[in-house]
Amino acid sequence: MSGQVYNFGAGPAMLPVPVMEKIRDEFIDFQGMGVSIIEISHRAKQFEQVLLDAQERFRQLTNLPENYKILFVHGGARMQFSALPLNLAGRSATKKCLYAETGNFAKLANKDAKPFGDIKVIANTADSNYDHIPEITPEMVDQDAAYLHITSNNTIYGSRYNSFPETGNVPLIADQTSEILSRVIDYSKFGCIYAGLQKNLGPAGTAIVVIREDLLGQAAAETPTLLNYEQCAKDNSLTNTANTFAIYVTGLVLEWLQEQGGVAAIEKVNEQKA
Repeated sequence: MSGQVYNFGAGPAMLPVPVMEKIRDEFIDFQGMGVSIIEISHRAKQFEQVLLDAQERFRQLTNLPENYKILFVHGGARMQFSALPLNLAGRSATKKCLYAETGNFAKLANKDAKPFGDIKVIANTADSNYDHIPEITPEMVDQDAAYLHITSNNTIYGSRYNSFPETGNVPLIADQTSEILSRVIDYSKFGCIYAGLQKNLGPAGTAIVVIREDLLGQAAAETPTLLNYEQCAKDNSLTNTANTFAIYVTGLVLEWLQEQGGVAAIEKVNEQKA
């Protein structure tokens, strides 16, 4: 190779060099097993430890309360646009779900949710080409809604929520794909957050879903098994063959983040870059 090539794309994004080097060193012979991480069973005790380690590191980095489940699910963040209303719209008698449209992916989230709930967009900046984050006041949040969904950072438009809406008893849900673990956030303010791995955490094709336990068990009867968060939580993300490589790499990235001083330290670096 003639030299380092830098990828400034939104995702899949570059991984830290130490992580790439460890992947290289372990790829043929994972933990002395004589096989690669991509060859071992997702039910092997060695992979079970990889999964538990990744979950625990995420919990430590975010100071996540114990009443939240950490799931690794298939399909990336886009799949969650459909999974969320299937799992949560039933909390409302009318399946009312509130959305804020602040960018392209927020618009897609609204669109993909429509077959599964009564979708109400309560804040929309499309008319100004998504040039700002609109204010959402408590009065705008119907307390009979199943949830309020926001996209906390909008990749294309470079906008983000510097503070989050007060929603009363309505769970706040956030797509955090563009910024997960890039700044300190109080996750106890959210009922659920999710993110595709490919921008900040690991390879594409898998998402992390963090959901408060009391929101589980309310999925619509027609929810496919692999989109059912309660089932995924019961099986600890192993309902079917997990993306073992993506979870392994995510664990390495989380370990690297801890070695850098955690999310607060990374936030300072990001502020300097910005």
